Formats: sequence, structure tokens, C-alpha cells
Amino acid sequence: MRITLKKAQGDGFSFQDNLSGMYQYGHTITNNLDLNYRTGGLDVTASFWCGRFGHAKMLQENKLSYFVGPDWVEGLVTQEGKNIWKGLSPQLQVNYVVNDNHSFGAFYKYDRHPGADFHDQFITDSYVNGVFTERSVSDVEQHDRFRKHIFNAYYNGKVGSLGIDLNVDGLFDRTETPGSTNESTVLDGVTVSRSIESNTSSRNNFWASKLILSYPVWQGNLSVGGEYSYNHRTDAYSFSATASVPVKATDTEINESSTAAFLEFGRRFGLVFAQVGLRYEHLKNDYYNFNEREDEVCRDYGDWFPSFVVSAPVGKVQLSLSYRRDIQRPAYSSLTSSTVYINRYSYQSGNPYLKPT
Repeated sequence: MRITLKKAQGDGFSFQDNLSGMYQYGHTITNNLDLNYRTGGLDVTASFWCGRFGHAKMLQENKLSYFVGPDWVEGLVTQEGKNIWKGLSPQLQVNYVVNDNHSFGAFYKYDRHPGADFHDQFITDSYVNGVFTERSVSDVEQHDRFRKHIFNAYYNGKVGSLGIDLNVDGLFDRTETPGSTNESTVLDGVTVSRSIESNTSSRNNFWASKLILSYPVWQGNLSVGGEYSYNHRTDAYSFSATASVPVKATDTEINESSTAAFLEFGRRFGLVFAQVGLRYEHLKNDYYNFNEREDEVCRDYGDWFPSFVVSAPVGKVQLSLSYRRDIQRPAYSSLTSSTVYINRYSYQSGNPYLKPT
């Protein structure tokens, strides 16, 4: 299937500005300015967004019940949190239509959150066989700083009957999340306090490219193409504590490359449209922790993904039957081996041994 964009009508300069705000548990205000200049085949669009979010808060209550040997243990947890963040995002897009058969362009966007303050309080009351035993109060603070660069360049054209669609993408981001947890526990009338200072730092350097060639064959359309992507990710967690905690520091690095090739053929048979496709993906993943390669976590595998679609109108209704085999890979945040301390009852960790499903 080939999609042809209709050229926007009219030349000249235009702009639009939107300002909005609200107040609930705090104030939120955002502003977005859009600019556009068009002449001939050239279309330039720029925008600038900035804002502050602070109107929402979160309240959650949980009850956890379990046996410890013969004893029935219950934990009542109350969690209240508030998040305030500020951000800005300029972007620029340039498109040029040479003629009906050739167009190209590029897009760039910069996202920055110079400050995001998150405060969360956990209050946990514990009971053993219905008798109150202890209360734990944890105050969690996090201060995120985030930067992201997004880039895209494309060419869409046609040489004779051959259609060409080429895209190149890049994404580069960095996140710093310093935080602290101050916890006090009252057990048998004795108060025990502990404090933890931590920092999480992560970076992504991601490139991807995709090329699709299409050509009319056998009264239908045949498309063949390929994709390649590469990501270099680092993720480090460090901490200091006034008392011993079951947490460990990590400094991981993931180098992941993915290569894919695919083909699709679609054709109409009267009112019936049918399309079949086949895709092959190969992924290679190298995992390091403190510069040491962990072979058991590294991945190197390939998969085949067939697909087909059949559609036809039945009266005023369009019916479609489709099949597709796909894969879901775990997010990078789920692969981290660090264990983040929330309070003495709650820890957050990933699992680098997770496999795709």
C-alpha cells in the first residue's frame, strides 16, 4: 500500500498560540506556540512548548495479608504522593516537495525537564494475629533532570514504477534522578531511624534506519525492505545509607543491535483484497555490569514473523480477517539488576534474565 500526502494549499506565514491553566491541588500552566512558513514546495514548521504541572496528587491504600509460620501477618499501607515538574520542548520540521514523485525532509525535537520534584509518604501499620506491632513512616524525595534529542530524516519518491521510502531516526537522552528516603519505625516503643541517599543515572544513544522498495507485480504490489537499529544504553545506581540495607549498587551497559528484512505482497481479486507477508528479525544484545560482560544475560537470536490479511465488503459492512505473529521484548527499565530501596517493606528491582514473549 502506498500513501501519497496531499500538498497543503496556500503560501505565506501563519502562527498560533495556545495558553492553558488549571488549579486543583496546585497550579498547572502550559503554553504552545506554532509557526509555519510555506512557499512553493517548501514547508517549514516550528513550535515551542513550555509548562509546569503541579495540580495532581496521588492517594492509595493497600492491605497485605500473609502467614509467617503459624502467625497471620497484616500490613496496612497508606501512600500519598505529589509530583511537580517543569519542561520545555522546541521543535523544527522542514519538508520539501520537489514534484509528485520526489519529496524529502527532516525533523528535530528537544525535550528538557530542568526540574521534577516528587514527594511520596508511606505509612505502614503491621499486625500479627490481630495485635498491632509496629508503625513505619517513610518520606521519599526524588528530583529528576531529563534531556532528550529526537531526529528524523526521510525521502519518499518514485523512479519509474519503483517506489522508494527511506527513514533515518535518532534518539539521545540522559536522565539524572537523585533521591532520598528518611524512614522511622516504632517497634515495642523504640524508634529506629535510617536515611538513604541515592542517585540513578541513565543514557540512551539510539539510531535506526528503514528502507522500503515497492513495485507492481502480477496485478498487485510487492514490497521488500529492511531495518537496522542500534542502541547504547548505560544505567547506574549508587547509594549511601546510615544503616545496612539489602540494596546493591550497579553500573550496567547494554549494546543492542537489531536487523530485520521483510516482504509483502498484496492484490485485489474482484472485491476481495488479500495480502501476505513475512518478516525476519535478528537481535544481538551484549550486557555488562561494572565493565564485566555477563554471558548468561546476553542475547543472540532470530525469529520469523508471518502475516496475512483478507478483507472484503459485505453489503455496507467491511469484513477483515488477519493473522500476525509478533514478539514483545522487556523494557530496559525491567532489565536493570539494581534494587532500589523504598522502605523496609518495599523494594524495586528488575530482572536482566527476562526473555521476550
